[in-house]
Amino acid sequence: MVSFYIPVIKKGNDYLAVCPFHPDTHPSLHVSPKRQIFKCFVDGKGGNAISFVMEYEHLDFWSAARKVASIMGLNIPELENRKPSAAERGKEPYFACMKDLVAFYSYQLKTAGGHAALEYLRNRGISDQQSTRFGLGYAPEDGEVTVAFLRRKGHTPKTIEGIGIANVSEKMADVNHGRLVFPIYDLESRPIGLSCRRLSSDKDIPKYQNSPETVLFHKSSVLYGANLAARTAREKGYVYVLEGLADVIALDSIGEPAVALMGTALTAEHLKILRTFGAEIRLSLDGDAAGQHAMYSSLKLLDQSGIPYRLVQNTDERDVDDVLREEGEEALRKRLNNLVDPFAFRLSYFTNTKKPQNERERQKLAEAFIPYLASLPEGIKREEGIVRLSQATGYSSGAINSLLLKPREKKTSVEGTVKANGTVRKGRSGLSRLASIERDILYYMLNYEAALVYFKEKIDAFITPEYEEIANYLMDAAGAHDGKADLALLLGLLEEDGADQKLVDEITDIASEDFHPAYSEKDMDAARDALNEEKANLALKAKTTKSLQGKNPNEQAAVLEEFAKRRKQLLEKQKKGTN
Repeated sequence: MVSFYIPVIKKGNDYLAVCPFHPDTHPSLHVSPKRQIFKCFVDGKGGNAISFVMEYEHLDFWSAARKVASIMGLNIPELENRKPSAAERGKEPYFACMKDLVAFYSYQLKTAGGHAALEYLRNRGISDQQSTRFGLGYAPEDGEVTVAFLRRKGHTPKTIEGIGIANVSEKMADVNHGRLVFPIYDLESRPIGLSCRRLSSDKDIPKYQNSPETVLFHKSSVLYGANLAARTAREKGYVYVLEGLADVIALDSIGEPAVALMGTALTAEHLKILRTFGAEIRLSLDGDAAGQHAMYSSLKLLDQSGIPYRLVQNTDERDVDDVLREEGEEALRKRLNNLVDPFAFRLSYFTNTKKPQNERERQKLAEAFIPYLASLPEGIKREEGIVRLSQATGYSSGAINSLLLKPREKKTSVEGTVKANGTVRKGRSGLSRLASIERDILYYMLNYEAALVYFKEKIDAFITPEYEEIANYLMDAAGAHDGKADLALLLGLLEEDGADQKLVDEITDIASEDFHPAYSEKDMDAARDALNEEKANLALKAKTTKSLQGKNPNEQAAVLEEFAKRRKQLLEKQKKGTN
C-alpha cells in the first residue's frame, strides 16, 4: 500500500522509503510487509496501511479504509453502507449546495442570459460536449437570482456563505455574477470550488476569481481536471501539468491527460495527488519569464519527490489552447513533445537568463556543471551532457573532458555548485557574515510560512538593501496569499513592478539552495541574534565615525581606543555564540 504513494527500496524482507511526513534526505521510513506496518524512526509516525493513508491524504479513518479497499480492488459492503462520521456529515450540506449550484450554472449557460458565455467558449474552440464534460456554466448577472435558487432548494444562508459565493452580513448576492464558471472537482468528481472568468472588457475587474478557502476548497492542494485525467494518465503513463484551465480542456480534446495549478506554485500537496496517478509528470508552464521561473523553482520539489518527470521546453508565450486553435493538433503535439530532462532544462535556463558574456563567465558556467557530469557513469548520458555543455559554453568537448579528469577540490570558489542530482545552487564563497545570515533567513522565509511570521514579529528589517527589498516583496506577496510564501506570486509581483532581473535571479538562487536543515525556531533565534550583533557592530562603527569628526588627534585616539574595546566585546560575544 505504501508503494502506491511513494517509491520504496527493498532491503532484506522489508522496504525503506523517504518519509513523506517530514523533510527527509535519507530513507528513514521502514515498511514491514510481514507485520503489515510502517514506522519512521525520525519523526516517530507509524501504523498500518489505513493509518498511512489517513496521514498521507488527510482523511478520517473510514474514508481511508474505503480508499485502501478501492486501491486493492476489494468490495466491502460494510464500508460502503457505513453511516458517515460526524466530520463527514458536517461537510454534506456544503457538498449538496455546491452540486445544486454547479447544476444551476450549467443550466444558465444554455439560456439567453448565458449566450455571451457560450459564444466565448465556442470561439475558444471548446465544444458543447466538452462544456458538459467539465461542467462549465454561467453565473447570472443578477446575483440575487442564484442565491434565491439555492434558498428554494433548501440551503441555508450559512451554507451558501460557507461555499464562498455570498456573505450573510451583506446583501446576499452571488459574487461571481456575470462570469463564466469553471467548477473545480475533487478526485471523487464532487464539486468543491469555482474559478470564474469575467466576460466584460473592464480591466478594473480581475480576469479570474477563484473560490476563497472553504471547508471543501483548499487551493494549494487542488489540481484542476485531476478527476478526469487520472485514468488516462495511468493508461498512457504521463500527465501534463499546466497553468491555464482552458489549456487542460484543450489537451483533453485531443486525448491527452492534463491538470492545471490553481494560480499557485507547485506544492507537495499537488505531488501527493500526482503520485497516485503512477505516471511521469510533464511540467509545462507558460513560456514567459514568470512561467519559466516557476518551472525552475519547481525542480527541487520534483527532485525530492522521487516521481519521474520531464519538462516541456517552451519559449512560445501563447497558451496551449491558442496553439490548438491557431495551428491545429499537429502543432500542439509538436510543442508538447519538446521534452527535456532536468539537466537540459537547468542548462537552458541558466544560459537564457544568465548568458555568458565573457571568458570568465563561460568558465564559471562550465565549472558549475562539471560535478554533475562527473557523477554520471561513463556512457551515452554523460557524452550527451558533455555535448550540451560544450554548446552552451563554446568550449570543445575535449576541453570539458579535461575538466572532468581534473581532481575536484572539496570546496569550490565558483559561483555555482551542482550536486549529483543536478540541483544548482549559489555558493556562499565570498559573502560577508551579514549577507550569509540574511540569506539564511530569506531561504526559510521563501520556504516556510512559520519563518514569515517569525520575521514579522521578531526581526522586521534587514541591513543589506537588496535583501530588505526582497523581504518587503515577500511579505507583500504573503499578505496577498493568506500569509503563505508563494514563490510564483512573488515573482509575479516583481515582474509587475518591473524589478531588476538581478533581484529575480537572487531570489531564485536563494530559494533553490539545498544545504539548509529543516526549519526550526531555534535556528531562527540564532540567526536573529547574529543579525542583531551585526547591527550593533555597524551602529558602533557609525557612532565612532561621527564621534571622530571635529576632534584633535588626542581626542580621536581616545575615541578609537574606546571603539577597539567595544569591538572586542562584540567579537567575544559572537565567539561565545558560535561555540
